[in-house]
This record gives sequence, structure tokens and C-alpha cells, in this order.
Amino acid sequence: MDPNSNTPQIPHKNSDQDFEAIRGSMAENNPSQEEADRRARIEYLRSLTGKQPKPKKPWWRKLLSILITLIIIAGLTAGVFWYFSRAADNKKNQPAKPQQTDTTAEQPVATKTKHYDATSLGLGFDYPENWKVIDTNSSKIMVTSPVSKIKTLSGTTDGQVVFMVQSKQSTLPAFKNGNGTATRVSEKVAYAKPTQNQRAQTYMTFVSFPGASTAGIDSVFVTGDLGYQKDQAVPEKDLIGGDPSVSIFFAKCNGGTCAADPTTTRTTVADSSWTDSNPLVKAAKAVLLSLTIN
Repeated sequence: MDPNSNTPQIPHKNSDQDFEAIRGSMAENNPSQEEADRRARIEYLRSLTGKQPKPKKPWWRKLLSILITLIIIAGLTAGVFWYFSRAADNKKNQPAKPQQTDTTAEQPVATKTKHYDATSLGLGFDYPENWKVIDTNSSKIMVTSPVSKIKTLSGTTDGQVVFMVQSKQSTLPAFKNGNGTATRVSEKVAYAKPTQNQRAQTYMTFVSFPGASTAGIDSVFVTGDLGYQKDQAVPEKDLIGGDPSVSIFFAKCNGGTCAADPTTTRTTVADSSWTDSNPLVKAAKAVLLSLTIN
């Protein structure tokens, strides 16, 4: 080539490098038969499973999802807190409902006592000064407590305890259907100041009347020398032998009003209610123990 020629010269290239570049380009555009078969199998398998390669989500989309989730959780938490805070404030601001009170004035057992002599029966006894003596001059005397709460088989109700003394009985109406049942072991007690006409000690027997569907104390009888075991039969003849006949029972009251004749409103009390820790029971026993027979 003429060096003085004005024709631009083309730089010389390495022929081996040119060949490799051309072959690489052909390989990319014209894959081998083996590579083509491999790609065809992959496409076929994808068509069978229906799964297409999932494009990767950008990082900022993941971050956005996390932020939205946190905002929703925070909103729900704030809403729950607001709801319960408001409910508590409303409850606090509501005016207090007036408490229902029992209008029955329960009077405590008086510590001071009075003495009563029953000339018709030839006996005397002491009783709490706020109790009432009912003497009908018909050979029956009752001493009644003020209205108190008593525990019956169906629950607590207004009532009173009654100490009753009457002349010797020939029959007891409650025993027309058979024998009574002792609800517990008889209790032996001693009179405070027995006279020569009475025994020094006596049994108290707790009786459930015959025919009662549920056992409870219907009456407590003074049975002299006769004591009974729990669930033992108590025949009528053992109860009418005493002279005078002495018993203790409970009667229902309507609020603060009790019947003039407590025997018409007798009620059965739970056996568990007869305990010395019960002020009514303690006072009734004290009346009995003060009894003197002339």
C-alpha cells in the first residue's frame, strides 16, 4: 500500500480473536441441539404444573407491606384501649344504685332477764327482758323472741323462737301419722336451780315430725331420762309422758309481724342452725335451764 495515498488505513485485528467472538455470538443466537432440548423439556414441565417463575418483588414493596401491617395492629390496639377506657369511665361516672336494705329490725338478745311465775302450772322461769310472755290461763304458756333471721330448709327468713310449757298432753296432733325421727343425738342438760320436785338433768330431743319429706328440726322436746340416737324413731308416747310438757320450736313471721298464736306458723329449721353460737338457741336454752317446778 502506498504510504502517500489519502485512503484511511484500517487497523489490523487478530484473526483468532475475531473468530472466537463470532463463534460466541453464534452460540448465543443458535444454541446447540442439546441446550435446545433441555430448554424445551423445562418449558414442557412448566406447562404441566402450571407454575411460572415468580418475579422477585422489589425490596421496597416488602418494606411497605410490613409498615402497613404495623399501622393496622397499632390502630386496632388503640381502638380496643379506647373502648375499654370509655366503658370504665362510664361505669365510674354512673350514680351508685341505692342498696336494698332489710326493713326488719333484728333485735339482739337482751342480757338482762325477768322472772315469770306461772301459778296455773306451778312453775317459774327467767327470760330475756325483750322477749314476750303469752299466758292464756289455759294451761299453756309461751315465751317468744323478737323477730330475727332464722335458717329454714328453703333458706333464711324472718321468724322467732318459741319456748312453750303446757300441762300434760294425751296426744300430739303432729304424730297422728306415726313416729317422729331424731335428727341428731339427744343433748343432756342440767337445770340451774332444780327443786325437789324435778330431776337435776334432762334430755333435749330434736325431732322431725312423721311424714316430713326433708329431715329438719320441727320441735325440740324435753324428754326427761329418755335420750335418742340420730335417725332413731321417737314415738308419741315418749313425748306425752312429761308433766308439764316442755318444748321449743320456731315460727315464721311476716316481716316484723308475727302471729298472735305462734303454733299456727310453725316452721322447720335446718338441723345445722341449732348451735350454741346462735343467740336465739342460746337464749332459749337459758330459759329452759332456769325452769323450776314447785
